[in-house]
Amino acid sequence: MCKDKFVLVNDTICRTVDEFKAIVRLKNVIDNSILVDWTTLDISGVDVCYEIVFNTLTLYNISSPPQLITNLSNGEVQAVQVTSIAKRRDDRIEIVMSDVFFIRTEPGPPTAVELVDVGQRNISINVTDTDTPNGDIIGYRFHIMYKLYPDKMGYSVKVKLLNKMNSNIYVLERHIYPGTRYKIAVFTVNDAFNSSLNVTLQDITTLPDTPGQVDVHTPSYIYQKTSLAVIIWRRPSHPNGNMKAYRAVLESGPDITNCRIYYLCFDVCNNTILGPPNDTCTISNDTTLMEHQKIMSLLVDNLRQGTTYTLSVVGYNEAGEGKNPRLISLTTKRITRKRKKRTGGCLEKKVTCGDSINEVMSVACGEKHCLGKIGSRTTQEELFYKQKSDDQSDYIFKHIVVKLK
Repeated sequence: MCKDKFVLVNDTICRTVDEFKAIVRLKNVIDNSILVDWTTLDISGVDVCYEIVFNTLTLYNISSPPQLITNLSNGEVQAVQVTSIAKRRDDRIEIVMSDVFFIRTEPGPPTAVELVDVGQRNISINVTDTDTPNGDIIGYRFHIMYKLYPDKMGYSVKVKLLNKMNSNIYVLERHIYPGTRYKIAVFTVNDAFNSSLNVTLQDITTLPDTPGQVDVHTPSYIYQKTSLAVIIWRRPSHPNGNMKAYRAVLESGPDITNCRIYYLCFDVCNNTILGPPNDTCTISNDTTLMEHQKIMSLLVDNLRQGTTYTLSVVGYNEAGEGKNPRLISLTTKRITRKRKKRTGGCLEKKVTCGDSINEVMSVACGEKHCLGKIGSRTTQEELFYKQKSDDQSDYIFKHIVVKLK
């Protein structure tokens, strides 16, 4: 037998009734209904049923979760409690109650949402309040979805909560960028919940502005030769519109008599986009870019070997030329002359030295020194010779053994 507040689960084991207490979760709180779910101890041989007390209403003999409750009063606070009734093996009953939960139904979505004004860095929206606030409306939650480039996979999403305005006009400024396409979902927020439904504005495009600074690529140049190299950069993080072209300018440097201008365009390079030509600079080339190209490269040639040059790079869109050039440097390859390998010893051979034949001389590190006549016909002869030291400051004497033929 088990004491009170314990449940006999087999012939010898008793479990406290508190272990059968329901852990309650409330789900899908909508206009007039709620789904009450819970978990509890499940032991073979112990029968458990449940009762749900909802305000003054009680639902009896519920065998298992979840339980849908309907006909809620909009906007009113509701109390929910689940009672677990465990039948012991000796047919005695033990009861344990869950914690009490207070809920209120969520508000409805806005009745209407209207676009009022669009600038470069702001979007104004008129929001008409919901007919089912189910409490006090404290504001609206805006899900701001945008793409800085049309080829970008998926939307960037930012969330902004704005407090209730008497005018119903809400101005979004944060995360609003020039020349960018947006869609904005608006949710109602009351003093307890956010609405699960929303009203969404589609295809909003802000006014363009000149593009931001082009992004750095690492490395900044490749294909390094003695008279040329290829510089590389990435498209701007904030294009502020539709990218039309790039311009790179090499102002000065060794062997640069006139500044050079390089244009890279997504279509035909024309003065409508790029403005009038610069009379003091030479246009070196026009390069056509692919649509949505992310990484740009430019060959810069006719340069001096072993020299560093710096180019300024800007982008263009429908609003004009970028205001913050990116400086990109390159260094050409230096010509290196191969030095003769020092062998650490001397090459010996029998040569003619002066008027005497059969004299031995040494070809040592590029310098020849006569060593004197061979005085005998033995198989070898030991000789000393002098050679310039490594720092060329003095002569040093070295000993060799000459093999005779």
